[in-house]
Amino acid sequence: MNEVERGRPAGANAAPTLPLRDWFVVVTRPQPAADKTVQVLREAGARVLVAPMLEIAALPTIAITPTTERSFAASIFISAAAVEHGLPALADLDRTSLGSVLAVGTATTRRLAEKGIVDVHAPEAGEDSEALLADARLATVEGQAILIVRGQSEAGGRRLLADTLRARGAVVTELVCYKRRPTVLSEGKVAAVRDAVTEGAAVLFGSVETIESFVRAMPLSAQPLATVRLALVPHPRIAATALQLGAQRTQLVSLADNKLVASMLSPVA
Repeated sequence: MNEVERGRPAGANAAPTLPLRDWFVVVTRPQPAADKTVQVLREAGARVLVAPMLEIAALPTIAITPTTERSFAASIFISAAAVEHGLPALADLDRTSLGSVLAVGTATTRRLAEKGIVDVHAPEAGEDSEALLADARLATVEGQAILIVRGQSEAGGRRLLADTLRARGAVVTELVCYKRRPTVLSEGKVAAVRDAVTEGAAVLFGSVETIESFVRAMPLSAQPLATVRLALVPHPRIAATALQLGAQRTQLVSLADNKLVASMLSPVA
């Protein structure tokens, strides 16, 4: 088994200034998240092909106002897109009505700060729903009103958060403000991705939905992901899906801008 298949391209112990100079990565994240990821990878020396498999589309939402909803003990933003598309529906609420603001991941925290909400809590250990649920702030929530701002999805962690908080006794309001939909790739882009994967490029998937869109767009073989030697994923649940669909190997990485490179270079079991 060559070193790409083992999860680390040949020469990965390159000079610290360009630690990823021997990596080739296909980034499938939707925009604008893909742009920052690509920047981080290229600054570390990686060769990158950008091929977003999903795009973000706003959904019509009903504004939450002081007359239609009481103040929340906590408001949870699932993603940067939730901040972008959800805050307009909360414009009539003052900051105190949101209660404690929690975020899943550093990108979400940064987007909230850009919108003027700086007192945000995000778990230090982990960037998913499980990490947030393990936080002391959400341990005792019986009878509390909690707002979750999220995208349209019934997948894994996105249902886990609301379901678990309700099981703990919280009164949960969900503001579903955007959806992910498959990107229509040009024939040239499909060919470029196919060539990159055949060459041994790692593929970065940010969600189960991204993998499903990849499978639809890139029918590479009878097993859709069979030619993907290394799938870079942020969560075991996503890794399981990649392996089930034929990926040869997965590696858990952080999608946080300041952790991505280090997680890619961490030892692979």
